[in-house]
Amino acid sequence: MSKQIVINSGSIIRRIPDGPYNESWEIESKVYAQTIVSLDLSNCRGVTVLGFEGQMRAEAFVGPQETKEIFYIVREPPFRFAADISFEEVPLSHHEQDLYNEPIVKEVGDNIQKMKDCLGGVAFEVLEEEDLKNKIKEAGFDHFVDFSFPPDESSIWSPELEGSYPLKEKPVWKRPHQFMSKTPSLFEGGIDPNDINQGALGDCWFLAALASIAENPALVRRLFITKEYNEEGIYKLKICKNGEWVTVIVDDYIPCFINGGPMFARNKGDELWVILLEKAYAKLHGDYCQLRSGILAHGMGDLTGCPIDHNSFPEDRHTFYLIEDFAQDLWGKLEVADIKGYIMCASTPGVDMYTEGGGPNQDKGIVPGHAYSVIAVKSYHGIQLLEIRNPWGEFEWGGAWSDNSSEWTPELIEVFKPNFDSQDGTFWMSYQDFFKYFNAVTICKVNNWDELRLRGKFLRLWENEDPDEDWVLSKFYYSFRLSEQTELNIGLHQEDERCMRGRQKEMAKSGSSHISSKSFYLDLHIIILKRNNNGSITLVHESESDLDREVYTSVTLKPGHYIVIPRTSGGSLNAVESDSSSHYSYHVPYGNGERLHTYMNSIFGDIFSKMDLQLNGQLSAQELNQFGEIIDDDELKSIKMADFFSEKFWNFSCDENGFTKYGFIQYLSQFSDDRIHNMLTKLGYNEDLYSTKSRVFTLSFHCAKKLRVRIGDAMKTDLNERAWDLMMDKHNQEFGATKALSNAHCIVFRIHRDQSHSVDYAAINKTDEYIEINFKQDQSQNMNFSPSKGSVRSVIPPRGLIYLASAVVKPGCGSYKYSYSFRSDYC
Repeated sequence: MSKQIVINSGSIIRRIPDGPYNESWEIESKVYAQTIVSLDLSNCRGVTVLGFEGQMRAEAFVGPQETKEIFYIVREPPFRFAADISFEEVPLSHHEQDLYNEPIVKEVGDNIQKMKDCLGGVAFEVLEEEDLKNKIKEAGFDHFVDFSFPPDESSIWSPELEGSYPLKEKPVWKRPHQFMSKTPSLFEGGIDPNDINQGALGDCWFLAALASIAENPALVRRLFITKEYNEEGIYKLKICKNGEWVTVIVDDYIPCFINGGPMFARNKGDELWVILLEKAYAKLHGDYCQLRSGILAHGMGDLTGCPIDHNSFPEDRHTFYLIEDFAQDLWGKLEVADIKGYIMCASTPGVDMYTEGGGPNQDKGIVPGHAYSVIAVKSYHGIQLLEIRNPWGEFEWGGAWSDNSSEWTPELIEVFKPNFDSQDGTFWMSYQDFFKYFNAVTICKVNNWDELRLRGKFLRLWENEDPDEDWVLSKFYYSFRLSEQTELNIGLHQEDERCMRGRQKEMAKSGSSHISSKSFYLDLHIIILKRNNNGSITLVHESESDLDREVYTSVTLKPGHYIVIPRTSGGSLNAVESDSSSHYSYHVPYGNGERLHTYMNSIFGDIFSKMDLQLNGQLSAQELNQFGEIIDDDELKSIKMADFFSEKFWNFSCDENGFTKYGFIQYLSQFSDDRIHNMLTKLGYNEDLYSTKSRVFTLSFHCAKKLRVRIGDAMKTDLNERAWDLMMDKHNQEFGATKALSNAHCIVFRIHRDQSHSVDYAAINKTDEYIEINFKQDQSQNMNFSPSKGSVRSVIPPRGLIYLASAVVKPGCGSYKYSYSFRSDYC
């Protein structure tokens, strides 16, 4: 009978007798590594290992998950067998992993190509699930493979951007039945934050946001258009990206360890909801590795689509009395959020240690670089406490007001009703300690809002065709009437830099990574005007200005007629001059013909977003006609709805509602290089394919009542200019002309905006005559200007105030300096 030795990793060595004295040793490797087995024979007598005769040491090398004979041992009586055995498991190099995974990778790759051949001209993104299932079955397939986010290495990372593979192991792609012990389900036994396990990806920020909304299971369920597990592996989800709800379709191929389950996020048990949400989110951003490191508030906004109020604590937060005013204001805000049932999360400073190979360094149980749910905010006789929950259900706070601490009296237990369970991850903490151990709190205003989302554009325009007098203005204004006092939340959203990195990935594949590195955030600012009964306009509210992917503002408005003006200084749009003297070839050789250059997919996708003003994910015949007018293209001008059913568009992804984004890219890819170049020039793309004339945005409204918003053409009005002047005048009325320079004729003052690292300038005429001012910013450092040259020559009416110019820090600059000078004289 054979004897077994079980190694810690689970691999098994079997000693199989062969006659009275001899035996063979066999190993069954259970690991995805090379195993080295060593025998030390120095304490043995009369013992020989075949192949190692006369040696005191024998070694055998075993491949991953290999079963093989490693030693044959011969004993000659009288013998003494006292061998020492040792094991070493050596991780495979990435190249060795590629070789080992090759058969599985090839099989999945064949499935990708077959599905692409089957559905290449089908608008599967907009098909109903049953229609897609039928098309798959008609083609002879039993499951769906998403070739737009294929189950291969390109969906994990980008070699062009990363340099070297960033993870320890290469995954193989498996379907749920291959790694789950029983029939999978989408949701099994309810949704709980404890269902979420993080894997080998540093996306704690996203999973913490997911855990926080999982406190309200309905918020998770509404993200799934597909409500149940299906054997075809077709799942539709919706995620609010760049301010708009986007439908994402994914298959159920999951990146897994070669000898186990999912490599990244996974559920406890046999559920799929966490796995599929992470995959859909990765698809939106280009690949899984694009999800590493992020901001909790961004994840909460993307998963709920609701207004976000992010509050970073001051740097001197550890000394509570120094921030008493800030703390008092924030406490009031948290109490209101608690009463209204909003989701609240708090984050800790430090580094996320939940990636593979690490663990949490705790300070009294608080994990650095982590996010916690704030469940309750309560005060009693001057005692201010927060109930906080670690979404992982462990590592509780161990300081004052923790479970069973001495601060809890019978009276306070009756008031606060703490649940003293050391295993549920929930604890209470004083407000003072909250500031000491946390550095930010985010409020997600989840409510049964009436929601409205509208597309808009910032346009770069030249005054009097003067190349030195360019301004960036909102193409549209947004007006509405209120019949009663109303709370209103407005968000202004631009493309997330993670999506920009996804475009950079496409361009880097073609050796053109310098192009998308110039897609910078614009500083964003919301201005609300009121049109009075006498026809005059006043400024009633403005948001903070922020150099981020979005800015939110919340305001309670009285009955009246209001106008919203999205604003940016536009400095980042003005920042880029072309590095190239001639245009690119937009096609490359492919087989016996040619295909579109990879980087053009993202450029055409950007154009699609600018034209999709209805936010329905398709371009109708009317929208394509308008596009044709802009670029002066006769074919586009003449497209009719019937064309989408004709042989003309048979191979493009479209239906009766028009082109999908994929179909639009397919259609443009057939254009000649000259035709593409003419189109891009008319649209304002320079030779580096950077859009210098426009940037698309989304404006979101969340209101307790139905809100009807009318969109008007701001270019036919002076609303942009009036909003700017009113903004500066309001600052002057509230603070006076602070931080100003003056001469005999005028005063020039500025508003410095800390969050966006930007400056706005205005001038006041002190005289009763018209004056001309010549304003310059030529001594500023690391700043982009609007107008782009940084200088302005303007006329100011008597006793008047005008907006002059602005500046914003250049992307990536750690320091900057703003400086200005001016001269003025009577006209």
